[in-house]
Amino acid sequence: MKFFWISLGLVCYFSQDCLGVSVRRPFNYGSTSYEIPEDESKSAAEVVVGSAAHSDIFRLKEELNELYGMVDEYIQSNYDNNSSELKHLTATDIIRKLIDTNATHTLNSLRSSCPPYRNAHGIHTANVTGLPPFQVLCNTNLAGPGWTVIASRTVGDLNFFRNWRQYKQGFGNLTNEFFIGLDKLHAITASQPHELYIYFEDFSGNRRYARYDEFLIGTESEKYAIKKLGSYSGDAGDSLTRHAKKKFSTHDNDNDANSENCAIERMGAWWYADCTDSNLFGLYLGGKYHSKLFAKGMFWITWLGTEYSYKVLQIMVRPKCPCSYSG
Repeated sequence: MKFFWISLGLVCYFSQDCLGVSVRRPFNYGSTSYEIPEDESKSAAEVVVGSAAHSDIFRLKEELNELYGMVDEYIQSNYDNNSSELKHLTATDIIRKLIDTNATHTLNSLRSSCPPYRNAHGIHTANVTGLPPFQVLCNTNLAGPGWTVIASRTVGDLNFFRNWRQYKQGFGNLTNEFFIGLDKLHAITASQPHELYIYFEDFSGNRRYARYDEFLIGTESEKYAIKKLGSYSGDAGDSLTRHAKKKFSTHDNDNDANSENCAIERMGAWWYADCTDSNLFGLYLGGKYHSKLFAKGMFWITWLGTEYSYKVLQIMVRPKCPCSYSG
């Protein structure tokens, strides 16, 4: 006999000796009915806790029942026994499809990044391990869907010369200028592999970008170091590779390789080396600035050098997952 076994992270089709089940129920697929013996029909809550007495257990069971119903409905609505697409689908694909198309039920709270479709531009809620749910700004206009904006500078109203605690927590307003916070940035990039996109606009209306195909930020105990930085592509030049593996520094928490505090020298905060090829959290100085302020603006050395501060900056991350989504 064969079964379909459904769980929060698992949808699989296999023989009786398949293990690792968390929710087992009778399952109808097309014209075929697969039944699971009654004595094996325990919910994940019953297996793990062994009792349904606590109110949280009932809540979890209800959520699992809702998830089962959505998975059942989705598979029966979209596939049949002869569907060639089934050969290429994984369990993760189906769960992600549900997460990214469901707007009101249990799965809406499970999204860990911006929705991967074009009408998702704007503010959404993200849920990543280790942090309570928080709002994020999703940008679909600059480089396609799925990008979470982690920093935005557009008018120079917000001071970025801030201390370690403020960078840890984040600051600003998602509707204007902001930095998402190092704790959130770590949690997002650690949740699954991510890529990085940096968008620039100068005061003449010229636009450039730099893209890196992998990006991972460490924990606070690791000083939020850039643990992974992938290959560069784009037309702004590569002004970040020098900073790979470097720790984050602020004026009150010096973690760079220079004898001086680069955050103070550059009037910003960044993953400084000794000191920097980029300073995107430096001063907003309105374009070309005087040499007396050398390298203190929000510069990217490979485009307009160390004495030009950009008009618009957007730094964004997106999951690398190549899974196909519907929505």
